[in-house]
Parts: sequence; structure tokens; C-alpha cells
Amino acid sequence: MDPSAPGGPNNGYALTKGKALSNAMRMGKRTLAGVAAGALALGALTIASAPAASAKPSIKPKATSTATVNAVRPTAYGTASAIVTPSATMVFTGGKSFVPVNTTVDLTAAPTATAKFYYGADDTVTLNQDDTIPSSGALSYSATLDDTTLSFRVDTAGSYAGQIYNGTDTVTFSFTTAGTPTSMTLTPATQTVLVGGTADLTLTLLDAAGKATQPQTVDSVALTRSSTDDTLVLAVPGNAITGLSAAQLATGSADFSLSTSLTLAGTTTVTATPAGTLPATGVTAQTASVTKSGTVASNSVRKFTVTSPTTAFNSNASVAASTAQVPVPSTTVSVLVDDTTTAAAGNDLRFEVFGPVGAVINGALADESDPAYIDVKTDANKQATINLTLSGTALNASAEIVLTQVNVRDQATSVPSAAQLTVKQTTAAVQGANIVPTPTVALAKVGASTPVTVQVDDSFGVDQVGWIVRVYRTSV
Repeated sequence: MDPSAPGGPNNGYALTKGKALSNAMRMGKRTLAGVAAGALALGALTIASAPAASAKPSIKPKATSTATVNAVRPTAYGTASAIVTPSATMVFTGGKSFVPVNTTVDLTAAPTATAKFYYGADDTVTLNQDDTIPSSGALSYSATLDDTTLSFRVDTAGSYAGQIYNGTDTVTFSFTTAGTPTSMTLTPATQTVLVGGTADLTLTLLDAAGKATQPQTVDSVALTRSSTDDTLVLAVPGNAITGLSAAQLATGSADFSLSTSLTLAGTTTVTATPAGTLPATGVTAQTASVTKSGTVASNSVRKFTVTSPTTAFNSNASVAASTAQVPVPSTTVSVLVDDTTTAAAGNDLRFEVFGPVGAVINGALADESDPAYIDVKTDANKQATINLTLSGTALNASAEIVLTQVNVRDQATSVPSAAQLTVKQTTAAVQGANIVPTPTVALAKVGASTPVTVQVDDSFGVDQVGWIVRVYRTSV
């Protein structure tokens, strides 16, 4: 069942991911463009019956992964080129050992025997010549994220394949070049976000075959918006922009957003206008419309209560530090949100939710670095229910699910205080306080008997069976 469907695990409200805000969906982006296909270059189509193959001995890798190659447009080899594009990139994971030392690139297929794959005038790979990556520039890696990027160019249109190896690990790659940009898209063309929310947009350059392609280094795209109260922001690193450079479009597309004003509803039109050589090749201006309507509360709710499992143990010393223990492994958790404040019934509320790394919440991975978001509306009693379906590491003993109220900018609410609930998967236990005799005190005649009942519950109040209760007297 769709978690956002009526009667679904989130009671008809949307579970969303990432930093884009809209009434229907919020989606985080970590996009690597797919292999660029097509063989158009400089307006000509190169056709070969089969790519040339390498005659060099094959490498037997100890461990292999496959790189994701972004858009690649051929550029003439050397500095005297009529067409100069930004470097193309391929990205792969599982390559912490791929530091730029003793790492070699080897082509196994190319359009021709002389086609060049290179990352500098003196660093060239062909079918008959491999090359060791220089110590700086072409290869960049993150030891923390285990992501590695190789920047490169090719000089001939067509299909390529090869491998990168260092004696321990091998990464394979393949791609087909794209052609001259003839159009571009700005998507989505229309969307609705909350007032003060963020609208995600993607600009993509396409060749005549409809494949993502690269601009020349002299190309750019100007960006304007009809409402100067709103701000255009580049997805990474998040700075305000007025356009996209060739370097920012090097993968064939770029993600950016419209950060809307907190006070003004209405519609903003974003216009993307090509510059450089792009207009001459047929690329025309594109627009996207962003409607701003509605909002979510910026004031905190009054109280959280875990109502399911019914045995949950709630501690509500303050709404800013509410906790609840549920028996491990609880696969579903329902939270009653009490908004009996000065807010009116029908108040829209937003919550961020995440668990440990590997936690799956309502069908999607959600940890602190990439949380999920849930929007709910209070009923006539100023209450709303949040339903969470848990799996993955969210079911582990001691796993904590953190639910925080946030405003339209995904910032924690703070008026009059923060509002946060931590739900912990807890192993049930029996302690002395859970063993209760009835009666606890009784007067009896000498020689008479007094019936005593002993109730044994676990820490969640669940009756226990099979226990042996030893009884002894303390005086005669």
C-alpha cells in the first residue's frame, strides 16, 4: 500500500524525503547522470560496424565495480580546438584505494585505434597505450564517502569501454558520446510549494537524439525569476545564483532551487536563457512556473504520546524532550500529536523523522544525514496521528527513532520551545517492582489462612507466565 494513501501507514499524509518542499512531494537529490548515449558530434553522425578492440593482455581484477559515466561530448585533441568542452566525469564507489598513485587507465574498446581518452596533453590513453593517472588533477576521492571521480575528455565520437586498476581493485566503464546541444529542458514545468518552501528545478542540455550532452566552455545559461522576493540557489553548495556556468553544466544537467519568501503567496516564473554558442545550435529559452500556497506551523505542538504499541511507556517531562519506550522489535509505531495551543483546528504540521543508519521508515531509508518528512493536519480536537512503519536497523534493540517538529524551511520549531520525541526499541525485562502480591498487608487470626495472589508483569505491563514464585516468611 502507498504509505500516503488513505488508510495507509501514514493515514493519508505524505512521507517525503530531502530538501525540496511541495504540497505533494519533497525529494532529496543525489543524482548521477546516466551513460550518455548517441554518436553525434559537430553535427555529423559517425557509424562503425563495431568499436575497435584492444590487443593488450587483459587484466584480471581482484575486485571489480562499475563506474557511472556522466554526459561526454567529444572535443578535438590538443589546445587548438574549435570545440572545447568541460571535462567529463565518471564516478564510482568502493574505491578508497584509488588514490592517484600507481593507478592506470586502460581502454578495451574505442571508436578507432587512434581515438584518444585523456586528462591532459601529456596523459593520453588509446587502445594501444594505457597510462598512469597523474598525481593530481584528474582523480579526486573522498575517503569518508568512498566516492571517487575521474575527470577526462575524448576526441572522437563513438563508444568506449575500459578499466581503471591499481593492482588491488578494478573499476570498469563504458559510454557512448553525445552530440551538440540542440535543446534544453527546465523541469518540472509546473509545481506547487508551501509559502516559504523550496522548489527544486533541473536544467538539462540535450542533443538531437534527446540525450544529455555537454556545453562548450564558452557557454552558459542565465537564470531569472519574476519575483525578486524569491531566491535562486544552487543545490550544491547552496549559494545564491543568477545563472549556470559551463562547469556547472559539465555533467549535462544542473540542479538548483527557488527559495520562496516566507510571506508572499502567488506564482513565480523562472526563466532559463542560453548564451554562448547554444542559441546558434537551436537551444531556446525555457520557463518553469512555481505556485506558492499554504504553509506549515512555526509554533511547536503541546505534547507527543505513543499510542501504539499500546504497551508503550511514555515519558513527557517536556515536549522538547519527550521519550517513549516500545518493546523490541515494534514494527509499527503510532504517535498522537496534541496541538491544543492557540492554533486553530486544521493546523498544518511538519515533522522530520529519522533512525540509525540503515533504518527504513515508511518504506524509505531515513537516517540523520537524509531524514524523511511527514506533513499532517490537525482534526477538530486539534490532534493528529503519525503512523510509522519500521524495518531495517530501526528494529534493532536500543534503536532510536527521532521525531522533530520543523517549520517550512525544515528548521526545528522553537516557540515556545522545541518539540521532539525519541522512541527507543527496548528489550522487556522483569524487575522487583514488576512482581506485585495482593494483598501486600493483611491481618489474620492465628491458625487462619490468607490467600495471596502474585502478579508478574514485564516492564511493559505484559502478564508473564511460567514463573516460579518463592514465598518465605520474615517472622514467626
